[in-house]
Amino acid sequence: MASRSPKESPEKTPKGASKLTDYVSRVKGPSPFGTALFTGLRLLDPLLQYAIMTRGLGSSLIRLCGAGTVPLAATTNVLGLAPYQTVMLSLAAGSTISETFWLLYISEQEMPAEQAVFIAAFNTAANSLSTLLSMCTVTSVMNQYGDWKSLLHCPPVVFGTALYVGGVLLQTVSEIQRKKFKENPANKGKPYGGGLFALASHINYGGFTIWRTGQAMVSAGWAFAAFSNAWFIYDFLTRAVPVLDGYCEQKYGAEYTQIVEKVPYKLIPGVI
Repeated sequence: MASRSPKESPEKTPKGASKLTDYVSRVKGPSPFGTALFTGLRLLDPLLQYAIMTRGLGSSLIRLCGAGTVPLAATTNVLGLAPYQTVMLSLAAGSTISETFWLLYISEQEMPAEQAVFIAAFNTAANSLSTLLSMCTVTSVMNQYGDWKSLLHCPPVVFGTALYVGGVLLQTVSEIQRKKFKENPANKGKPYGGGLFALASHINYGGFTIWRTGQAMVSAGWAFAAFSNAWFIYDFLTRAVPVLDGYCEQKYGAEYTQIVEKVPYKLIPGVI
């Protein structure tokens, strides 16, 4: 998710958006320390998830809450992980790769140190919650850590993984398309409304929502996926989208407004 250091949104934002907090820095420029800090913290996340699964961090916390952990009933790989654990670790690692790629290749904005810590902490907390829920007998979609065949017979794992992959691709591809548009000197000062953004005006936010929903589904099933989906949609529609629309209207004027008005959906094509 493209978040930045907290600051108030531009004054000329519609429908009270000026009172909303914008976690995205709109200032372009390099920030070597913040970039290195963010990258380092995100690379530590998969290591933390691995420790939660295998070093007793997760099981101790779950027992402290009065619950049990999912038993192992399958052989493990070289990392000592069962297939289901491998999937969960891969989802966490995928978020690290996606967000680091976004920062190093796509983003043109600065990354202040406090922002780097905030974003990394949020995503690590979200991944840790999913890992813990996947380990707990009360919440996990698996009643035991079986083999790969057992995963293929678990609808939340199959469907959730598909949502995750689709969401990451939707977010990443849409942002690459916008970056290439902006790199063309002929498009300087113009808003972008082509490619996947022609299907939903903030389709990159929609992609983020979809892959977070998929990860939640793989870890704890349909109910947690519905909660995660509703939470991100609410945040995007009531905060992030109004703030960004206000900024873009101030920067691009009527040209941006016309683009948004032509697109019937804000986050997910055909849905919302």
